[in-house]
Amino acid sequence: MILYASHKNSNLIYDFDSTLAIPLTGKEYLERTFQRNENWKESDLPCFKAIDSIDYLNSFISDRSHMKDSDGHWLSTPPKWPVIGKDGGLPLPALLDFTGTSNERIYSLDEMLAIVEDH
Repeated sequence: MILYASHKNSNLIYDFDSTLAIPLTGKEYLERTFQRNENWKESDLPCFKAIDSIDYLNSFISDRSHMKDSDGHWLSTPPKWPVIGKDGGLPLPALLDFTGTSNERIYSLDEMLAIVEDH
């Protein structure tokens, strides 16, 4: 996940898992991270979800089910702090769902470039 911060005539991306500088403009980040390659297969093209910060804060939940194996056993010791969220409608598996059944809008690289260039 990355943070896209847009305000007036400025848009910045913060990617704390990247080796790129922080922050970068949205356009620079997308161009440097997802360099175009005409040999990309359709299934390899990057996709994005843009979720408004207030919706993310109010809706995101994680019950830690992604930390268990298929038999329900912990893959590693869970953190001591409480799970994230309570009654939200955006569980982690839904956030990671990039199929046609996703409830959130999925954007292509070109669509994301258009969004960051407009801000």
